[in-house]
Amino acid sequence: MAAASQEAGARTTVALTGATGFIGSAVRAALAARGVPVRALVRGEPVADGHTAWVRGDLADRSALTELCSGAGALLHLASLVGGGAEECAAVNDRGTAAVMAAAARAGTDRIVHLSTTAVYGEGPHTGVGVDEVLAAPLSEASRTRLLGEGHALAAGAVVLRPALVTGTGDRWVVPGLAELARRVPGRWAGGDVRISLVDRTDLARLTPRSPWTRWRRWRASTTRPTRSRSAAVTCSTRWPGSACCPPWTARRCPGRSAADCSRRGRGRSPSVSWR
Repeated sequence: MAAASQEAGARTTVALTGATGFIGSAVRAALAARGVPVRALVRGEPVADGHTAWVRGDLADRSALTELCSGAGALLHLASLVGGGAEECAAVNDRGTAAVMAAAARAGTDRIVHLSTTAVYGEGPHTGVGVDEVLAAPLSEASRTRLLGEGHALAAGAVVLRPALVTGTGDRWVVPGLAELARRVPGRWAGGDVRISLVDRTDLARLTPRSPWTRWRRWRASTTRPTRSRSAAVTCSTRWPGSACCPPWTARRCPGRSAADCSRRGRGRSPSVSWR
């Protein structure tokens, strides 16, 4: 495996989209904690964090994307639209991704991580299979256009991360939704055997800039073991807001498998990549 790193002591500027979102803000903080220079795209008012160099614009602004990627050694494309109509989703997830990948190509930025979602798989359950062993069958416009966005990213040589349900401080959807479901439907679902895959945003934020650079371009990002869905709802809601309700990735390896293969199947930790 080739590590996507520069010579010791050199610092790579990371271009970041989606930097003020639920996941992006955690990634921005993780990069700042490591002293990695960040240049981020922002549509609204920039966040004065004393670390990020902000570029005003959006994914339809060619000049802003050119400025974002100019001189950047790496691109983390986290921006997406998870709701809205077909045209809105296409503008951001499909054409927006194509535009930012084109800007990266013009700038010569060839280390790229693109954030997607396991929702591209469609209806489950999906258990015990590798990330490329499930035929993508997205059900919503958001998921369909995010799958199209993956195509642009892969064509640009990006690593694609497909996280499961993302939880953590600031989550307005997953934990509140599970807690409400547990309140409305008491008792054990399917005898307590229902499981879901979760990942805390702080764990995802640590993983995203360290994504493995291997011949496999798509990776699933979740904790090593699925969580019982009712216990997840109860546990998370009682600890809300607070630290992660999900365990972090473990460092164990699967017998007879490489670390990369373990991670690809969600059974081990991804190899680290340094942006310094």
